[in-house]
Amino acid sequence: ETDIRLAAGLGVQVYRMGVDWGRLVPHCRLDEPDARKCRIQNVAALERYERILRMARGYGMKVMLTLFHHSFPLWGTWPSADVLAAANDRFTARDPHWHPRSSGSGTGAMWQHPNAASLFVAFGVDVVERLGHLVDFWVIFNEPVIYTSLSHCMGMWPPGPPITSMAVKVNCLTNPETGSLKAQLNMVAAHRRLYGLIRATESRRGWRMAPVGVAHLLMDTRPYSNYGEQSGKLDEATELFLKLFARYLFIDMLRDVLDFCGINYYGEEVIQNFEPATLPHEVEYSGNGRGISATGMVNVLAQFHSRYQDDDQARFVGPSGYGYVITENGIADGSDLLRPAYIIEHLAALHHARSVLGVPVRGYIHWTVTDNWEWAD
Repeated sequence: ETDIRLAAGLGVQVYRMGVDWGRLVPHCRLDEPDARKCRIQNVAALERYERILRMARGYGMKVMLTLFHHSFPLWGTWPSADVLAAANDRFTARDPHWHPRSSGSGTGAMWQHPNAASLFVAFGVDVVERLGHLVDFWVIFNEPVIYTSLSHCMGMWPPGPPITSMAVKVNCLTNPETGSLKAQLNMVAAHRRLYGLIRATESRRGWRMAPVGVAHLLMDTRPYSNYGEQSGKLDEATELFLKLFARYLFIDMLRDVLDFCGINYYGEEVIQNFEPATLPHEVEYSGNGRGISATGMVNVLAQFHSRYQDDDQARFVGPSGYGYVITENGIADGSDLLRPAYIIEHLAALHHARSVLGVPVRGYIHWTVTDNWEWAD
């Protein structure tokens, strides 16, 4: 309650938080054919979430609720034997160093499993029924592309482990039959179903319509060679891949069922050999190694809006759309020396994108009010 009271005292108008699927549904199986058996079981935790939402609204704040913010149920951690066997057959002949536990296509079965969407929707429906009257904005998935890439393909987030084979990484990131894209397709299916169910529930219960969106990470990416450093074509190809697969593809698949497009922006990423690189003489860095660039926020907003502003299927920029919301923006800065300037510079950049470039950004959420727990950094 103290955190919420202090946030309200700072003038925060929208309180963003998430619910934990694994906490609310601690018992299930990925191969459970009846999703109704995997609905919310921990009623006490659901009641606590309800009290928190009521508290935030009691202090005059609106609520933005996220259904999936990277934490997932323990029962969804490991792949089934058939997934491992299929992945092993596919890769062992090509890559003698490949192992089924480090392939990326055989880890993190949660969102690669064909039941994932149905199980998530069963959980989501219960959350909507119980908490929907307290929610002003829905974020169904937070950073789905980053989550599926870092957990399913790169091994940087649980369930891991680290993956060293470049061939396996590329296949996992680009092959729709496995890895990140397969997981994203299941997430798209879940989002579409929940979008319809949220609208149906609002209509049936007589609730106001709460905009539904995603929180999508955008980085201002550049190849290492742009800074006069020695670099091969791989960096430029990787940067192009990130724009095609990481920046637009997920939104393209959902643009007709997004009332708003949430954007998480932290800074600039320089790409070298398929990995983030640092340029200490050119860029100022945050505590977790991101390049600080308020100009980058203007760049990604302008590029994103240029792609969708004339797209009749992009609901979020249409007549009934809510536009864009900066759902996360902040800096890792243990000293608090960089944070004040960072906030001012990025708010100025946001003002420029709105007033000069005409990007319809309707809100800004600084990340985060309290200390943040992360998987790996």
